[in-house]
Amino acid sequence: MKSILGASLILLGCATTNPPEPLTVSLSIQGRVVSIESGSGIPSAIVRLGIGGHFSLPEVVDSTIADATGNFALARQVQHIKGECGYWVGASATGYESSDPAFSVVFLECRSELQSVEVRLHAKP
Repeated sequence: MKSILGASLILLGCATTNPPEPLTVSLSIQGRVVSIESGSGIPSAIVRLGIGGHFSLPEVVDSTIADATGNFALARQVQHIKGECGYWVGASATGYESSDPAFSVVFLECRSELQSVEVRLHAKP
């Protein structure tokens, strides 16, 4: 134990490993935002691509607006640690609510192949 300016400092001999290098993948997503009640597409819904949210604050990394039939597409290069993707697609729209996160957020796989998703929203009462 060494004393530095009256404070005690214990030096531990721990082996450290380098954290894994992040991998880069081109996410390519196509999908549709639909009403749970009617199954029809929700025009002009705001669609967000984000990361985090379980143990960290969610961060939106990209967004787009769904077309007149609720269809959307997003493409973005992202970095992730192997085995830990954490990216998701969520949506919101005027007159709708996302009361059930199981429907309003879709978790993605970190792979380059096109992923098709459906984001479902409840109509506000």
